[in-house]
Amino acid sequence: GDDHSNVGNSYYQVGNLYNSIHDYHSAIRYYEQGNRIIEKNLGAGSDILATYLAVTGKLYGLTGNHSRGLDYVRRALSTAEKLPKEHAYRGIIYAFVGDFFDNISDSSGQSVYFMNAMLIFQKAYGPGSVREADVLFKMGGVSARNNRFDEALSSHKQSLSIYEAKMGKSNPKPATVYHAMGN
Repeated sequence: GDDHSNVGNSYYQVGNLYNSIHDYHSAIRYYEQGNRIIEKNLGAGSDILATYLAVTGKLYGLTGNHSRGLDYVRRALSTAEKLPKEHAYRGIIYAFVGDFFDNISDSSGQSVYFMNAMLIFQKAYGPGSVREADVLFKMGGVSARNNRFDEALSSHKQSLSIYEAKMGKSNPKPATVYHAMGN
């Protein structure tokens, strides 16, 4: 039926497509519909719903609607805090919350959530995971935007090392890091 959790996931995937072309308002519309269906099926305490809520909050931050974004982020964090400390979804939610704070230019929020996400990923996946590299790359961007170029370079070099080891030098991720280091 129209309220099956797979339909909710489909709405979320359509939202991802709009997000990828930077049509954030359309993405949010699909995310919210998917969120309603996922919540109805999996409950308000679902780790999947919490991840989707964090992404929705991140996009509200991008659109300038910070208070609405913060509402979503708070709901996501409420669920994340109930997960085991080393649960991978907790790290994923923290990373998206870090993105939200990055989008609203709150460097203290960015740093706290990105660092917590990275520590969780190190424990959940072991040192040197691609998820850890993703967060290191984001932390490098935050450092660069705050004129902490030595920190940015260090984070980018660490992420590059992981990406090349895990994905190979021909993967687009290392190229993205090289580009960031060159700017």
